[in-house]
Amino acid sequence: MVCKAAATALPEFPFLYVRDLREDEEKGSIKAIFERARRLAPCRLAFEDIDSFRGLESRIVFLSGMDGFADTDGLLVIANSNHPGKIGEALLKGPSRSDPMFHPGLPAHNERHSFCLRVLQRSPLSEHL
Repeated sequence: MVCKAAATALPEFPFLYVRDLREDEEKGSIKAIFERARRLAPCRLAFEDIDSFRGLESRIVFLSGMDGFADTDGLLVIANSNHPGKIGEALLKGPSRSDPMFHPGLPAHNERHSFCLRVLQRSPLSEHL
């Protein structure tokens, strides 16, 4: 939902969404994605489930993309995880890598109820509500 909100908030700026990377090309793909985002800057770049990066080299390339020698001006990087304990301290505590960090938590019961109704009203199940 955060990525969807970020994608629609400023439609005039590019939004690159990375959901899954091929395991055999992960490291090169991360580097190419950051290079493309820099060319498109100002740009929003979203990585889904960063805890699923498969190897140490991929994580190093990601960290380098966040604060390496290349310029990150004009990039808004959104990275999420359902398992923050698997991400590693280098990303979570590194200077300027994760500023600011948000923990949205679970929606309240009435918010979940409202969301479910909205989704179900768009489906064939809506006649049973």
